[in-house]
Amino acid sequence: MTLTATNRMTAEMLEVMPHNDRRLELIRGELKEHMPTGGEHGVFTHRLSARLGVFVEDHDLGEVFAAETGFIVDRNPDSVRAPDIAFIGAMRLEQLGNVPRGFIPIAPDLVAETISPSDLYSESHEKALMWLEFGVRVVLLLDPRKANITMYRSKKDIAVLENGDTLEFDDVVSGFRISVAQIFRVSLKSESF
Repeated sequence: MTLTATNRMTAEMLEVMPHNDRRLELIRGELKEHMPTGGEHGVFTHRLSARLGVFVEDHDLGEVFAAETGFIVDRNPDSVRAPDIAFIGAMRLEQLGNVPRGFIPIAPDLVAETISPSDLYSESHEKALMWLEFGVRVVLLLDPRKANITMYRSKKDIAVLENGDTLEFDDVVSGFRISVAQIFRVSLKSESF
């Protein structure tokens, strides 16, 4: 079946589609495939995700979702995005009921994306703004190349946090703090194979 502008792929079609271990997202009804990420991406994303996840669980604040969790963030045409890290607060989860087996039908409260070597900064910025359009309250862009984090709260409220700064977003996850240096401490060496 060929999909046209009037017959775009839906979230339901994507959910039952064989993916053969491909990383797929749906953006305004169009299927997009993503390359696997590298080592730095995985380590730095995990450092934030692990600490955030433990803090959220210990304080019963909601749920942190791992990479590849699909969120239906728009309909007609459908968009299903899968951030590197996502958080939904307890009150919104209660309104949702149980965490669904399939795609989550709401946007997260917080999203973190790690910029891969193949990502353009302009595309990463546009992706962050897209998350805000979908209703995400805080978007974090982790940049391994510059060892910094850009925090988006709106199109005009954008802050860059560097080595001496502490990442915090009390209005979304009250009490959570981590230094930028903790996330980007170097443990990997670039080598050519």
